Amino acid sequence: MKRRPTRNTQPVNPQRIGGTFVDYLLSKGHSTASVEAERRQLGYFFTWCDQEGMEPEEAGYRDLLAYVAHLRKNGGAERSRGVKPITMQKYMGTFRHFFAWQVKTGRRDDNPARDIDIQDIQRKVLQMILTRQELERNYKSYGTKELKEEQQAQNWAKASALATKRNKAILGLLVFQGLTSHEVAALTVKSLELRAGKVHVEGGRRHNGRTLTLEAAQVMDLMEYTLQTRPALLKLGGKGTDALFTSTGKGSSLNNTLHKLLEQITKLEPKVKTLQQLRASVITHWIKTLNLREAQHRAGHRYVSSTEAYLINDLEGLAEDVARFHPIG
Repeated sequence: MKRRPTRNTQPVNPQRIGGTFVDYLLSKGHSTASVEAERRQLGYFFTWCDQEGMEPEEAGYRDLLAYVAHLRKNGGAERSRGVKPITMQKYMGTFRHFFAWQVKTGRRDDNPARDIDIQDIQRKVLQMILTRQELERNYKSYGTKELKEEQQAQNWAKASALATKRNKAILGLLVFQGLTSHEVAALTVKSLELRAGKVHVEGGRRHNGRTLTLEAAQVMDLMEYTLQTRPALLKLGGKGTDALFTSTGKGSSLNNTLHKLLEQITKLEPKVKTLQQLRASVITHWIKTLNLREAQHRAGHRYVSSTEAYLINDLEGLAEDVARFHPIG
């Protein structure tokens, strides 16, 4: 390793990191916010390399291990305490991209960060998991309350009835297909293939796209929603959109709709605290009944490690942990 005298002790300006590398990250689907964070992480690494008298582009496996030890000890230039393992794993991800870019552009022949893994990361997604029967019961019982005859003719009651049918269609996609709130909001009328009993979920920066099978119990509700309820909601709001789900007003956001849905579900099932809890329950049941790769595909996870994080939700094997994290009484 070629060494040279220390030049400075100030954090390296992220602008030193070439624009072509930024283009490389953007081509990999990284957001502009992520790219800025990665440039900042590399800036700290460049500063450390300057202090050690080495060229960052020539760093090897042992140099990266030394930098990890440096981060563990004092956190580097940007903080006074040691960096947590989960954060160091993100740093390693940045370095893997940086050296992969160097290999791709012919600047070096190897990627020293490729085989470095931070082992002591604690990933826990422990949540109160609903049983399959509880999920199905909540779906079946949702929206069954009947209004009095004199109320049904009022405009607010008509709008409420439409919203309830829409919300039940959304709830089915949450408790059967385990969609995220963002994925629900991104669905269009073309996402549903009711004759085939399928829903197509578009991929994004965080999740892979996939096609999921609809449950028989939800097909009729989705059919009624698309053919009758949705057109009535569009007319009520005086708007046109390709989005599958729409609010009762003139806006396009579903935030209030999903918040109201969560409130209603909580009244049916007090265990439920977040919509993510429904998704966690679905993924946990997939892991228990399917192989891990199939569960990963259905969840839309880019990495199998994301799916493995839900293994801790297997309550049968973790009764003591559940008692510790969710004491009763």
